[in-house]
Amino acid sequence: MTIRLLCAYSIYPANAIVILDSGTEAGLVAAKQASTDLTGGAIYIGKYSGSGEPSSGEPITRTEALSRIWGICGTGGVLHPGANQSALNFTTSLKMEMEAHFYAVRVLRINRSAANSLDAQKAVIGVTGSNATDTSYGLTAAQNTAAPVINGVAYAQLAPAGTANGFQPVIWPGREVVSLTNSTTTATLTTKVPHGLITGATVTVRNADLAAYNVTATAITVTSTTAFTYTMGADPGAAAAVVGSYTANMVGVLKPNVDQTYALSEKTYIKSVPRLDGSARPLLMIRLHCNGTIYPFPFHTMSALARTPSAALRGRTFQTAYALSDAVGTLSTNMSLAGELLDVYPVVSYSVPVISIWHANDSTGQNDALVADKISSWMHRACLTLSTPQKPIVFANFGASSQTSMTYWNQVKAALAAGAPPPSVLIVGCDSVNDGVNTDGTITNAFGLAADVISTCKKYGIPKAVMHPRMPLNTLNTAQYALKVAQDIELAKLAASYGIEWMSLSGLGDGANPERWVPALNSSGDGFHPNEICIETILATQAAAFIASKFL
Repeated sequence: MTIRLLCAYSIYPANAIVILDSGTEAGLVAAKQASTDLTGGAIYIGKYSGSGEPSSGEPITRTEALSRIWGICGTGGVLHPGANQSALNFTTSLKMEMEAHFYAVRVLRINRSAANSLDAQKAVIGVTGSNATDTSYGLTAAQNTAAPVINGVAYAQLAPAGTANGFQPVIWPGREVVSLTNSTTTATLTTKVPHGLITGATVTVRNADLAAYNVTATAITVTSTTAFTYTMGADPGAAAAVVGSYTANMVGVLKPNVDQTYALSEKTYIKSVPRLDGSARPLLMIRLHCNGTIYPFPFHTMSALARTPSAALRGRTFQTAYALSDAVGTLSTNMSLAGELLDVYPVVSYSVPVISIWHANDSTGQNDALVADKISSWMHRACLTLSTPQKPIVFANFGASSQTSMTYWNQVKAALAAGAPPPSVLIVGCDSVNDGVNTDGTITNAFGLAADVISTCKKYGIPKAVMHPRMPLNTLNTAQYALKVAQDIELAKLAASYGIEWMSLSGLGDGANPERWVPALNSSGDGFHPNEICIETILATQAAAFIASKFL
């Protein structure tokens, strides 16, 4: 329950409206030190004492940076898809413009499937001077699209030692084929039932979730206020007991999730080459073979708009191609333009210092369903606006559509733990509309996440951290909106006390109480997403100005 203190208690002043554990609340009410009548009370948000120190003493520029163009979730905001899994023997090629010349590459492969591992996969990388997909330069469309082109010659081969004339194998530690077990050892169940009501209870996974999470029909048994067990289909088929943890301070529906896994290859020394079209941004190619007849694999559906220069992507291009065979084992295989994107992204060592920016947020930051090309999120656009080959900015999208703040934050930490180079600037939405309407519980979570952001930056030597609030939510009532306003103020104070930045997202709401989205900026009138007009004219513009004023 929620109580109003009649006298000071712990860190709370008299008249504060607070939520404590049920036993403490009952005791205070019985002792007439608190009341369930909230009339005249004031919302209280506990403050962290700040150290006044920046998050890290590290220099802001980096020599190595992760480029991640798609966020954490797949189509429909699914962390681990039951659908969109291919059983084909499939090779994908990704050709993308890099922000500056480079000399080495590592490859980050992400497993989003709870039903499989990353076995039966292998990869090669190459550099090319051709960004064409037609018969330019006297080459075939297949050569221009998916083969290394050096000085006008296509090389569909492994490169001879000391040359860039072909592909280089990607080596995951000890072997070419990455091997990871599936997610049968860690899991997170976010339940939205008060702690005191769930202890010792049994929670059953919804039937619709069984395929998506590879969970058997066995019920989830909650063993304490912080832990649960359930049986999950293991790889290659045996059942394994899984132990996980949950939080339970909100109201809503049960939503199980399983952590993604990350595999980072060893460094391959491969130097970028000049472009045939004269552009200063060099091209990198990643070719990945996945034998879906052994392990079906998830994929994203890209837009053809990303193949050619566009205003949204500030002139950059990202091209995907495919072959229904092992085109890594047979590099001469012709590949055609495709719409599928697999979760494989480059970690690039640049020849000049770069600024690496990661953005962790929900769908209001991932933006895959909100922009026509699927990948030009507002933070991505801001980075591309400012980036030059002389002062490059490299972006990684850690947005997670339909997921809670703790889910996308855990993926940031998983990528760092896997060895992804820490960014120069880590930008985090410390609260999400997917956490539920603003309550004392969401405030507690937001402050906890903010504290963990600060701790993580210190641990990994991330020089700059930025926090920003959730966007408007049209369903908030007056009391809930008051909590949101108070929460944003206190989070900004917390950021300032630690010497880190707070990025307010202004101009989205109508200024009313409770605030509502400006209709012209809201996506399809849904009450919580920005539309592409807002992403381009408001959010990307503000973010670019913020980055330029703070970090450039």
